[in-house]
Amino acid sequence: MPAKIADVVEIDSMDMSPLEFSSLHMDGRCLLLTQELEMGIDFDQEAQEFFLEWPELNIVLGSQTREELWEELVEDIFWLWDEYGKSDVQDLSDDALHLKRHLEELIQEETSA
Repeated sequence: MPAKIADVVEIDSMDMSPLEFSSLHMDGRCLLLTQELEMGIDFDQEAQEFFLEWPELNIVLGSQTREELWEELVEDIFWLWDEYGKSDVQDLSDDALHLKRHLEELIQEETSA
């Protein structure tokens, strides 16, 4: 990493294209989405990080690289699925139940045969 701007040799353009996905994979598991999603990303100049917000799932992420942002998004969705999507309804508050229903409309876990 350059110590100051005079040390910069080359400036590449940042890939600000949306993240597009219809399935998520982690640790040998696969979550299939009922529709392909397109998540817009932004770059915070002050914080020098990529970020995205997905209010419906209460996800707000920021990372130094686009790849790290993607990895965090995948981890968060799997965590939400495990904690809320697969939970029993009687164990959930009203807000958590709303989140569970949203996840169930969006996600189906592929099971290995």
